[in-house]
Amino acid sequence: MRRLPEYGLAMRGGLLLLGCLLWLSPLPASERLSLFVSIPPQAWLLEQLGGERFTVRTMLGPNANPHNYDPAARQLVALADAHAYFTIGIPFESMWQQRLAAINADMTFIHCGADTHEHDHHDHDAKAHSDPHIWTSPLEASAIAACMVRALTRIDPDGKEVYADNLTQLQQRLADLDQRIRALLADNNNSVMLVQHPAWDYFAANYDLEQLAIEQDGHEPNARHLVRVIERGRELDLKTVFTQSQYGQAAARLVADAIDARIVEADPMAYDYPASLIGLARSLAGDAE
Repeated sequence: MRRLPEYGLAMRGGLLLLGCLLWLSPLPASERLSLFVSIPPQAWLLEQLGGERFTVRTMLGPNANPHNYDPAARQLVALADAHAYFTIGIPFESMWQQRLAAINADMTFIHCGADTHEHDHHDHDAKAHSDPHIWTSPLEASAIAACMVRALTRIDPDGKEVYADNLTQLQQRLADLDQRIRALLADNNNSVMLVQHPAWDYFAANYDLEQLAIEQDGHEPNARHLVRVIERGRELDLKTVFTQSQYGQAAARLVADAIDARIVEADPMAYDYPASLIGLARSLAGDAE
């Protein structure tokens, strides 16, 4: 067999390495897709799926109230050049989607939320189905990621392999997160979590917990409701009230003082999705000690 000269082997190896680097390298900024999402956890999921191929902008910051948020002018300007907007079912979207579509008629709206897949992981009650915070369950977040990849593959067929590979890795990471939360809650004898805002139905359903909300149907509670929550908190000896920075905390502090409980912030809107769920699970596990 004829032997290749050493410089020929080196050149061939160099070309192969260059090809790999080109495939792995991020696209130039001018060639990347411009994608919008409503909330930080969506941005985290999208970026795990192939952030080198697109730019993600988030409409609501971590402290924004999804019930009454108004986009900033700079966000609306950026939206004019967006290729797609991923919705998830929060109130802001129903109030603003038509106006956002009018700004950019070429932008595709892609819904990856509670009504886009079958919930075959576990049975949710009707209350959970009415809660838009589907991403608070890692198993549901995995289904959201799959929905995102189906859409990304249609928008950007050249990235199909990247998206498929990243989805496999992300779904394994979410499965590991689910198991870690289960391990943290394994010795939790109290199945009730006392929360300010009812945003944790999917998390609660996933881990056999009950969410006891201080707010009344998502609104400020009346006196009778507060009395019932305080009585139940004392009866169950609940040690923690979980709050969110997006909402006023006067009622939560009143309940915490009445039952001698600590206040801990647990934010379903946080960008660092795994850390926010692990932090919540650790706080719940601490209540069992």
